[in-house]
Amino acid sequence: MFGFFTRTTVQARLIIGFSIVLIMMIVITIVGISSVDTINESMTIITDKNSAKQRYAINFRGSVHDRAIAIRDVVLIKDANELEDTLQDIERLETFYNDSRIPLDRLMMNNSMTEEIVILNKIKGVEEQTMPLVNSVISAIKLGEQERANSLLLDAVKPAFTEWLASIHRLDLKE
Repeated sequence: MFGFFTRTTVQARLIIGFSIVLIMMIVITIVGISSVDTINESMTIITDKNSAKQRYAINFRGSVHDRAIAIRDVVLIKDANELEDTLQDIERLETFYNDSRIPLDRLMMNNSMTEEIVILNKIKGVEEQTMPLVNSVISAIKLGEQERANSLLLDAVKPAFTEWLASIHRLDLKE
């Protein structure tokens, strides 16, 4: 092989040398572009999933926060029509929450870290504890048991909503 180089002219050696360098540069460029494309695709997927999770967490937080205010209003309202409007708001907010919960569950089950799943399960657990309390407050108000509703609101519902919002906040921070 080296005998070939000794028999060629300087011009031929320079052409061969620069050709090899040029071919190597082309190969390195192609490999680099391919690697960057792969990284870009991976980052896009990660960003899309995380932004979707974050959007659902924001929807959760908004719904729970607004329901906390609405359940407080249920206890404070004296007008029957206004009470009915507020109860409809609570139902609407619960539907909004569920509209985010279902796709978030699907997204979390496919590609989520264990920590995210633990946080989501915590959110579900707090929700399962809080909603019966909310329903108890509403029932007490409908039965005219204002003192019972006040007591439930201050002693049970308020801390439950605080814990619920804190668990949602952990999910939002994770993203």
